[in-house]
Amino acid sequence: DPGEFTRMLESPFAAKGLAGQQPAAPPRATGPAGEATRAFQISQQPPAPPPPSGEEEQPKGPSEFTRMFKTPAAPPPAPEPAAAKKPAPRPQLRKKKKKSNTILWIVIGVVVLALVLLLIFALRS
Repeated sequence: DPGEFTRMLESPFAAKGLAGQQPAAPPRATGPAGEATRAFQISQQPPAPPPPSGEEEQPKGPSEFTRMFKTPAAPPPAPEPAAAKKPAPRPQLRKKKKKSNTILWIVIGVVVLALVLLLIFALRS
C-alpha cells in the first residue's frame, strides 16, 4: 500500500499510480569517458615514479614566486633640507557672539498657542 507522500505525487491518470510503474532501466555503458569525466575516475595505473634526484637539482633559496613578489628594499632616507624659516602665524579670527534664539522661540510659541485657541473656539460655535 503506497504511503501518503506517494499518493500525493502520483498522477490521477495512471491506474496504479507510481506503484504500478516499471523501475527505470540502468544506464547503458558507454565507450571511454572524456577528459573531464576521467579526472573523477579512479586510475588503474600506478602513479609515475618521481624523477631521479641526480638529473635535476632544485635550486636552493627563495622560489621564483617569492623573488617576483618580494617587496623592494626601502630607499635610503632623503637628506633633510636646511632649517626653513617658519611662516608667521595667522591672526586669530574674532569669534562672533552666538545670538540667542530664545525670543524667536517664545514668539513662535505664542503664535501657535493663539492659533490653537482660535481653532478651538471656532469649532465650538
